Amino acid sequence: MIKTKLFSYFIILLIPAFTVFSQSEDWKQYSSSMSGLKINYPSDWRLEESLVGRAWQLRFLSPGIWDEDISVNSFINICIQPVGNISNPSNSNSGCRQRDDHLSDSYKDIVVFDETFEVNGLNIHKKSTTDRYRQENTYIYAFFTAENKEFLLSSSFPNQFNLNKYIPVFDKMLKTIQVLKKRESLTYRNDKYDFALTYPATWKNCPISNLSKNEEDILLLVPEGRVCKGDNYISVSRISAYSGELMTGYQLQDLLKKNGYSTIIPFLDGNSAQGEKKDANYLQIENYFFTNYLSTYDLLRIFSKIELKEKTFQKEAKEILSTTQRALKTTQ
Repeated sequence: MIKTKLFSYFIILLIPAFTVFSQSEDWKQYSSSMSGLKINYPSDWRLEESLVGRAWQLRFLSPGIWDEDISVNSFINICIQPVGNISNPSNSNSGCRQRDDHLSDSYKDIVVFDETFEVNGLNIHKKSTTDRYRQENTYIYAFFTAENKEFLLSSSFPNQFNLNKYIPVFDKMLKTIQVLKKRESLTYRNDKYDFALTYPATWKNCPISNLSKNEEDILLLVPEGRVCKGDNYISVSRISAYSGELMTGYQLQDLLKKNGYSTIIPFLDGNSAQGEKKDANYLQIENYFFTNYLSTYDLLRIFSKIELKEKTFQKEAKEILSTTQRALKTTQ
């Protein structure tokens, strides 16, 4: 009995260590002609964007509970891919599949409701499920096809820490969704360093020159109509000094911090990092990530420098960076 009381007291003492965030009434708008989607989302949710194979993926993360040992959020994923595209089956977190797709019927989630309706001219199939045995989370999905693309919205709302309070966000976001005509784009693929990225046809691929022994230039992109050695560009290079030995994401973040990048956010998965900084005239984003895992562990640096007054180029540059893919030989 005494042990039980002490345990309860210990739990009560721990509670203040967690941080609980409330839902904001302010909303932002995501709009990208590269992904072909426009949607609104709460301003206190975090957005992650990536291109995996042929699938454009968005991940919206709610405020949540966190401390050194625990991190729990609600999330909403959006997967956009060509009709008939088969996603990588080994990537269970791709956001392009339902949570229980791989389970037999006796273990699949319980369907709470299943309905079809129209939103902004889109014929949407929506369903809600929960865990069959523990019922710890609510999962909501929405499916539709438009512009020869398949769209899947998938979400998870844990009952833990009252994070299921964000369930209404799903419907509110869904009501704002619009499909845009996708912009014509080109894909740069590099088999030697095993990576690729996609960019709008309104950007051009410039000639490169390697003058530094420490850094091998691989790609230089600039907006159409701008000079190749101008103020607005994206470059990709191999950093020879750090290639050959795999570093953790935290070590890469330290490299960025040493160069004055104050905003550090995740980039891709695993051994990678992304930093952002502004000065009086430019917005600079620098990314490090390892590729060629099976051979040389090449560290690539993707760097964009865009004038602050060039808002359109800033937006396009961030979209281009989000399409970067690596380890193509083993994951595609």
